[in-house]
Amino acid sequence: MLRTWRNTINRMVRRSLERANRHFGIKKNAPLLYSALSSFVRRRSKRLRPLLLLISYFGYAKKPSSTILHGATGFELLHN
Repeated sequence: MLRTWRNTINRMVRRSLERANRHFGIKKNAPLLYSALSSFVRRRSKRLRPLLLLISYFGYAKKPSSTILHGATGFELLHN
């Protein structure tokens, strides 16, 4: 289950960068920033913070929320 969540978070982090690039043209307008962000996205990490958030959430929640994965992804992006 943790591996599935981590893969989902990784996919959502990558999509966030793609979305930001589409909306703001980061790759064209700020190539150094885009390079740093894309290196962060490709990095093989444990994504421990968002996983802990999900574990905590599912420890108390009676029903899953569709927004919890977005919150966990945002948590990972803001931390780094």
